Amino acid sequence: MDVTLSDFFNSRKEFKQLDLTLDRISNALTDIGFSEKNLGKIVHIAGTNGKGSTAYYLAQMLRKDGCNVAMFTSPHIDDITERIQYNLENINYKDFQHLFHKNLNIIKKHALTFFEALTLIAFDFFSDKSPHISIIETGLGGRYDATNILNKKIPVITTISQDHIKFLGKNIYKIIEEKIAICKDNSDIFIGDNKNFINTHISKLLPDKNLYFLKDSENLDTADINFSLSSEIYKFITNKEIEIKAVNLKTLPCRMERIGNFTLDGAHNIAALYRIQKSKDRYDAVIFSCTNERDVETSVNILKTKAKKIYLTEIPDNDRSIDISNIDIDAVYRIKDPKIIIDSFLKQNELQKVLITGSLYFCAWCRKYIKGAV
Repeated sequence: MDVTLSDFFNSRKEFKQLDLTLDRISNALTDIGFSEKNLGKIVHIAGTNGKGSTAYYLAQMLRKDGCNVAMFTSPHIDDITERIQYNLENINYKDFQHLFHKNLNIIKKHALTFFEALTLIAFDFFSDKSPHISIIETGLGGRYDATNILNKKIPVITTISQDHIKFLGKNIYKIIEEKIAICKDNSDIFIGDNKNFINTHISKLLPDKNLYFLKDSENLDTADINFSLSSEIYKFITNKEIEIKAVNLKTLPCRMERIGNFTLDGAHNIAALYRIQKSKDRYDAVIFSCTNERDVETSVNILKTKAKKIYLTEIPDNDRSIDISNIDIDAVYRIKDPKIIIDSFLKQNELQKVLITGSLYFCAWCRKYIKGAV
């Protein structure tokens, strides 16, 4: 059986030795003869929260206009092919495997990381399609993200908060600078829902740019914020007002997704959890887990405002998961195996509304388990 990309990178432990540079991906793309002109008009999205939903809404809007749309996003929920889409359809797995093995020697030659290899495969795939528009989401940060090899584009900065502290630093101003580094020499920049001090700092750093700030977002929920930002970008590209509503578009898996009495909503940082806190929805219980670099206590305290019962658990088969044996928080149920918690709600006669949140990896695992059990 062919080696998969995931198998190839499984033992590399790149998060322990990540060297931030664009040299590897630049040299690799040069080797395959890549030209960004083959991607059509490029929309490049960076930010802490809302990147994937903004990309997905925008892709649907443009497809309804008949545009051929390439889209590169991360992470995936069920299958790695979700990350590379053309006209809202995942790349065929055989095509993905073919492109991986076609480029394997180049991946080895330049010692590409997992995400760099995915970027190489995506750009190679899209180049053969010659889309009208390519919507490209950053994976980590901005300045040294593999996707920032692209130069002529429409940069989009979604909500910014402290995230990936290990790589980007604790200082929010440094994080802002990392994100807006994708703007380069492009003059028109779209900015999502951010606090005033962040918008002020962006304005100071980009005094000669045309900055399009999202207006009147304070009373909108997360889905409407991402829809509004996508609508502004759509209007800029097409010179047309959007004629559809957010409810007429599909949302991504594990973004306010409802399966039976469970609501799955990935919220991988404090800012995203505050968004959940602001929503009108109430729950009988919350099941939460995250990776070990997150602030668990603050996360749980935010979630206590949404439900009386909070269950803290671990992410199965994930070596970056929190270890709940080392965590002691008042009024929280600690159960190592999330199957036990989910099964208890599936077996109850009384219907209860349950929110599953935290790491997208965790929500993805729960989604798969629930779908196999209901």
